[in-house]
Amino acid sequence: MANSTQFANKAQEATRSIFQAVQGAVSTQLNVAQRLDEIQQRGVRRAIEASNEELQLIGNLRDPRAFANAQANLVKRHGQRYVEDVQQAIDIAAEAWQDYGDQLEGTVNIVKAPS
Repeated sequence: MANSTQFANKAQEATRSIFQAVQGAVSTQLNVAQRLDEIQQRGVRRAIEASNEELQLIGNLRDPRAFANAQANLVKRHGQRYVEDVQQAIDIAAEAWQDYGDQLEGTVNIVKAPS
């Protein structure tokens, strides 16, 4: 009888641990989705801003060299912002995978713990 009670307790503990891991994974996914959505929205705003700046250049600069120079500066500035956003998205994904790994490791350790 003691063995069946221990088994039942261990099974409940394992189930609870797995449920908590799933909750943690869902929480991580929601957090990642929200953070990546913010980056995407910022990227859209920046693309619109870059387009507006380019239209202003077209309207204001008549000298081809001045236009090419201004456009190169525009591309450099907005390209750097894009690279920063991509790096931030990569960092978010890496953090998420680390969180998943930590949660899974914690669950496995609980489930494998001796009675």
